[in-house]
Amino acid sequence: MRNLGIIIIITCHLGLYGQSAKELKQKVQNQIQISIKDQFYADYWLICNKDNAYYNSDTIKLYNYITNIYNSNYCCSFVVWYFRSKSNISFSETVVCDQPYNTKVVYKNICHCKIKWKILNDQLILIKKCDLKKDEKYLVLDLKKELLPWGAFSNYILTMKRIK
Repeated sequence: MRNLGIIIIITCHLGLYGQSAKELKQKVQNQIQISIKDQFYADYWLICNKDNAYYNSDTIKLYNYITNIYNSNYCCSFVVWYFRSKSNISFSETVVCDQPYNTKVVYKNICHCKIKWKILNDQLILIKKCDLKKDEKYLVLDLKKELLPWGAFSNYILTMKRIK
């Protein structure tokens, strides 16, 4: 009877708080494919780069917007991941508060990257390979809908932790 109670508690914990890496991979890749193909979604995912946050933070959140909405009082500089497929992206930086839009590009041009997905110890790992640069690895933590800090709705937010 005691073992049955432990099994029930573990099952409920996994059901409420987690999903398998395989399920998360499928969920993320499906949403990326939808964002590429469906005109309702954007094929780009942004992170505010205020105070160089993208490069300095261990945990990053990439936002997939329904429309090109942003609040210039909150953030003007973004790092952009343009998903071309579930395994290819273009990577750039954009400053949206300049009129007209002024895009500055990382490494003097858009960096085209390959994405690899790996499951290790039931954790989903995203590996980004850009040209001759060092590979960047991320632990994929979650994909969910969330409100933006200034109250406007965002479609999906991909949360990842940088692996050093």
